[in-house]
Amino acid sequence: MSLSPSNSTRRPEHGPVVDVQHEPPPAPTRMILCGDLDGLNVEDLQASLSDVLRRYRPASVEMDAHLVTYLDSGGIRALLRCRAAAQRAGCDLTLIEVSKPVYQVLEITALLDQFGVVEQQSLRLRPRDHSLGLGTGIAGSGERTTRE
Repeated sequence: MSLSPSNSTRRPEHGPVVDVQHEPPPAPTRMILCGDLDGLNVEDLQASLSDVLRRYRPASVEMDAHLVTYLDSGGIRALLRCRAAAQRAGCDLTLIEVSKPVYQVLEITALLDQFGVVEQQSLRLRPRDHSLGLGTGIAGSGERTTRE
């Protein structure tokens, strides 16, 4: 059962949007990332993961990155910090359905294995879908929050 989201983080100029889908255990909590993941907005991702870890205490989190359009060193650092925070909380964090830009950066930096990204995912890359009707973040009341 997916709960209706209530809290998303978004920088209007370029993202990211984080949509959270929480299912009862043993299903993993899924965070769908959309937009750019760079040094300008990494706090949004880290805050969203902190909220998920605190609110749901999941055994595992899957970050779906098929809608991430850009990843720079700041984004890589944020992903590594998210992974460390999840480990401290006793939670496994993996990246799934990564976009081509994300796959290429993780491959170049030799981080594919650390995030559980399998090589076959590069063959299943999805085209950008700007019409995706993502929810608005963490399950709850349906409000949308913008962080500036």
